[in-house]
Amino acid sequence: MYSAIYFDFKPHKKIAQKFKKLYPLTYGSLELLHSCDSTVASKLQNLEASVFNKVVPKKSKYFFTLFDAIYFTDKNDVDDLKKRITERFATYGITPKIA
Repeated sequence: MYSAIYFDFKPHKKIAQKFKKLYPLTYGSLELLHSCDSTVASKLQNLEASVFNKVVPKKSKYFFTLFDAIYFTDKNDVDDLKKRITERFATYGITPKIA
């Protein structure tokens, strides 16, 4: 799925054809997204970065982001970070499940 649809759209692949039969609307949407200059994976990574790279812990002396995670040093930042991440996702109509 990832190599034939999400990261590199290859409609001739068997898995892509099966996906098209099972999920024609989703396939059509992915096909449209892939007709642009960047891949779906790239678009999703950029959206993810727009959420996490702008959330900065207030109390931690050190922190860094890695994909969909924020690593930080002060546990007193937890509640504020959860709130701010939830707010950032809400702008896209998404409610995240935060562990």
